[in-house]
Amino acid sequence: LWPELLPFGVQMYTAFLALYTLTLFLGTISGSAVFQAAFSFIFSFFPLGIILLLIQFLSIHSIIFPQLLEAYWLAAGSFIRMAEKITLLTHFSLFNSDILWQLIVIDLIYTAVFLPWGMYLYSKNNVEYNGLLLVFPSMQTFFTAGITICFALLGGSMSTVGSVLRTGDTSSLTIYYLSTLIVGGLAYLLTKKLLKQPIRIGRKL
Repeated sequence: LWPELLPFGVQMYTAFLALYTLTLFLGTISGSAVFQAAFSFIFSFFPLGIILLLIQFLSIHSIIFPQLLEAYWLAAGSFIRMAEKITLLTHFSLFNSDILWQLIVIDLIYTAVFLPWGMYLYSKNNVEYNGLLLVFPSMQTFFTAGITICFALLGGSMSTVGSVLRTGDTSSLTIYYLSTLIVGGLAYLLTKKLLKQPIRIGRKL
């Protein structure tokens, strides 16, 4: 029994190591424990999350552009399986012996990439920016754009969840883009505010 369970134990250990390394890395670029925790959750789920949002994007647009249906079904199948393998949070639930060693390799790659990168950024840490969303001003434009786009897609996806999509039904597309603009706009304004207003709650890990 033990020889059979050992690979699963190794995989769980490497998954925790990769997640911990990612968390420490995100602590070097965020200005408070609150932002570090938020970033850690978002980025540990990000690969699968962004694929799901893009799949919903293709789904809602296939109403008007039926030629997108092929891309939708491709993304809904192979892309999700690929995203699950590189999403850290799913590594704690994918108890599949067929991909076990793939997950271990991916965990080790995460660790090998984010450990030295985090150590380097820690040496360049700007103490005067502690408490802000980011401690590196050069990253602000990239993060603002990324957060705005992701939350805009999330807002659009949430507005169409559970709705019946019919070819030619432009009302669903209208609701999708209206929600996208509202949520994306609010995310942009909030991000800009957090980039300028310090928040200091707790210590970073």
